[in-house]
Amino acid sequence: MTKPVASSASTPRYRVLVVDDEPMILELVIVVLENALPVTCDTAANAEDALTRLQSYEYHALLTDYNMSGASGAELVWSARQLRPDLICGLLSGVVGPDDLQKLPANVFFLAKPFTVKALVDEVRQAMTGQPSG
Repeated sequence: MTKPVASSASTPRYRVLVVDDEPMILELVIVVLENALPVTCDTAANAEDALTRLQSYEYHALLTDYNMSGASGAELVWSARQLRPDLICGLLSGVVGPDDLQKLPANVFFLAKPFTVKALVDEVRQAMTGQPSG
């Protein structure tokens, strides 16, 4: 796994790629995560953009919408894991069936939309640090 980068306050910072084709959701997720956790977020509007970024930069985690135009979030997760088997991955969606979730690689967390700020922060914190919320 990629090590977090030390920030000026000596708290490790994680780099997260957030992917969604809805700009308002992207902005919400970034604001919440960057204010609640030691993370820096980059964004992509679709799976193709995300894969380009994953090939060019080191990320600790990928957080993606499931239903997007073009490739789905599940397809993105599979492709991302081929590039980086240790990449932490999470899916966000309001419309996913149990069969869809069973087709995902191991160790992918899922957060149903609409989600609360607390649920988002807790899921990402748990996935990245292995520590449940206190």
